Amino acid sequence: MRRPFDKRVLIPSLLLSAAVLAGILTIFAMYRARDVHCLAFSDGTRAYFRRDTKVVAAPNFPQPRVLYVDGQLLLITAAGPALTVQSRLMSLTVTGGSTIRVIAYSGQTGEQVEVLQGNVTARKAYRSSYTEPDRLGAGEMSMVNQQIDLMEKETANSAELRNWAQEQIRAAHGRCPRA
Repeated sequence: MRRPFDKRVLIPSLLLSAAVLAGILTIFAMYRARDVHCLAFSDGTRAYFRRDTKVVAAPNFPQPRVLYVDGQLLLITAAGPALTVQSRLMSLTVTGGSTIRVIAYSGQTGEQVEVLQGNVTARKAYRSSYTEPDRLGAGEMSMVNQQIDLMEKETANSAELRNWAQEQIRAAHGRCPRA
């Protein structure tokens, strides 16, 4: 014969379980926040990224001034000659001192760039009959999807992007070794 649940035991047990789960999630979030790496390149550009991201400078960087990206990163570029950021689907030309977020995981069907500050020209990095680039300024973003051969310019959420950028910089704890 089944015994009915005793609410005096069940409710405190559920509350305790919820509190333990909340604690575990908080610790995980704190760990993830500390998982931000930073690289300072010889031209003054800084890249902030997590472990699942690869950032590689072209041989003899900054001649040519090219970075290859697979993943998500915050890029704060120094003023100077144009910087090319190359991913699987996008070729970005970043001019002047700019702050951008690139989301370009090779295992996903789409990629995007969001501009917090500066100017970016976004082009498809694959053969397409639609070759018109997106010219982006602060508060704009471009998304590309190769499966449907689409590149679209949109308005970015500048407040969310600014908060995310500040979180990445804070999480790096001022550590930014030379690449």
